[in-house]
This record gives sequence, structure tokens and C-alpha cells, in this order.
Amino acid sequence: MSKLIIPFGAALLALVAGGAYWWLSSLDERTHRAVVTSHLNDPDSAKFRNVMRGTRDPEVWCGEINARNRMGGMVGFRPYVAYVKTDRSQDYADQLFVQPDEDGRGGIGIESVADFRSKWNAVCR
Repeated sequence: MSKLIIPFGAALLALVAGGAYWWLSSLDERTHRAVVTSHLNDPDSAKFRNVMRGTRDPEVWCGEINARNRMGGMVGFRPYVAYVKTDRSQDYADQLFVQPDEDGRGGIGIESVADFRSKWNAVCR
């Protein structure tokens, strides 16, 4: 009987630990998406792709986003960098940077394509 309890207990512990890890990872991604969409004109229209954590900082998320502009048209997928503080109990300042067009329009939190690419290369590659 005791030979069955130990493997069963180990399997149960592994299952609980795996579920907790999945839940926390899912919570981080939901928080990141909420931060990103809070900066948009139409948050419900947001479509994400190629989402990943930053390579040098676990509080950085990188990806591409497409959402509706003020005129109601989809702008096309644009790269973004989001700094999302994981400790939500303290004062925090989440930041979002979306790459502007070549003419400098449509970006969030950054003025030029060159500045955005520099930031992307520093934290997402």
C-alpha cells in the first residue's frame, strides 16, 4: 500500500505545481495584454501575434499588435515593446512603445522608427 502512496503523491504534487505554473504564466500574459490594450483607441479590436517575453528582462513583452484607429480602420500589425511590472501591489509605471510609420505617425510612446528599433534590439533580441 505504501508503495502506491509515494508515486501517487509525487504525481499529484507534479500536477499541482504544473497547474500553478500555467496559471501564473497565463496571469502574466493577461496582465500584459491588459496593459497594451489600455493604450489603444479601440481595445476590443486588438489582435496580437508573435508575442514573447523580452530576452533580458522578465517584465518586458515584445510582439506585434493590430487594432482599429480613430477612423475605424485596422492599422496593420506593428511591433511593440511593453514594460509590465509584475508586482501589482506597489506603485508602478507600465510603459508601451509601438513602432510609428516611416513618417513618424501612429506610434505610441516613441517618436521615430530608429528609436523604436534601437529599443526593440536592446530588449527583444
